[in-house]
Order: sequence, then C-alpha cells, then structure tokens
Amino acid sequence: FLSQDFYHDYEIVIGDDCSTDGTLEKLKLYESLHKNIIVISHAQHVGAGANWIEAIKSCRGKYISYCDGDDYFTTTHRLQIFYNFMELNPDCSFSFGPAYREYENSKENAVRNMYTQHEIDRIDLAWVLRRGGGFYPTSASFFKSDLIKSLPVWFNKHATGDYPLAILSILNGSIGYIN
Repeated sequence: FLSQDFYHDYEIVIGDDCSTDGTLEKLKLYESLHKNIIVISHAQHVGAGANWIEAIKSCRGKYISYCDGDDYFTTTHRLQIFYNFMELNPDCSFSFGPAYREYENSKENAVRNMYTQHEIDRIDLAWVLRRGGGFYPTSASFFKSDLIKSLPVWFNKHATGDYPLAILSILNGSIGYIN
C-alpha cells in the first residue's frame, strides 16, 4: 500500500481485531513512521464483520479501496487507475477488476472474476442478486465512501460484507469494471 504511485493524499486504515501474534505492535510501529497509516484496534475481540465495518467507517476519503489481510495490489498504479475511472464515471458508485489468485506451491494459480464487455454492460440489480457477493474480488474493489456513511439495517444481516456492499452499490449507482 505504501508503494502506490498516487497523485493525491491517501490514508491506509487497518483494523486489528485483537490479534495475539504481535501484529498490533508492528502496525503501531508503521503508524508511527507513516502519517497516512491509521490503526483501529479493539479492547476485546469484535469479530471480522464488526472489525471491517469499524475500519471502513473510519475512512475519511472520497473513495475506499478495500483489501483483506491476505491480499495485495499487483501494480503500483492501482489506486490511480481506479480513481481515474471513478472520476470519469460519476454515476458509478462501485468499481472492480479481476484478481490473480496465487496459492503457495501450487499450479492452480489463475485470474478470477474476468468478464467480457457484454457481461459488464448488463450489470443491474438482478445480475448482482444472481451472482452473489463472489462476482468481484474484495481486493479489487473501489467504491464511494458515501455508501457506508449510513448503512441500512439489512446490511449486517449477511455473513459477509461483499454481497451487501454490492447490493448497496447497485442501489446507489452503477457498478463499473476495469479489466
């Protein structure tokens, strides 16, 4: 995240849910060295969903680029690419791209969530509902922060954040795809 070539200020918000392996200490060190890192920690374990919501609600920028702890960006221009796309498509509330899935010591590495232009031109609420939250990789999502400022009651009813975020996004604009 620190290696991004991005022409705007950005913050890196990290939610730690009471890790016991020294992660919080390392995060606090990074936070002390980089003014754009903000660490959100909890006094007691709150669970993945509550930790995720707390972290994204702490974001102050116009857009949020989400990435799980076991994911990473494969290009130093990722934030700039998605930012430019969203700025050129103001009706778009959410965008995503394909992801490269890599397994340690495996030959099953592959690109996932790659779509044709014909498929992408058809994204609407019915498309999102049929596909579920797995139609996009979380590490390749980029969305308007206004989406999460006031979450509807139904948002927390699902076991994951992916699917409700996709539904919320299509209800508040269009969903874009960057190949």
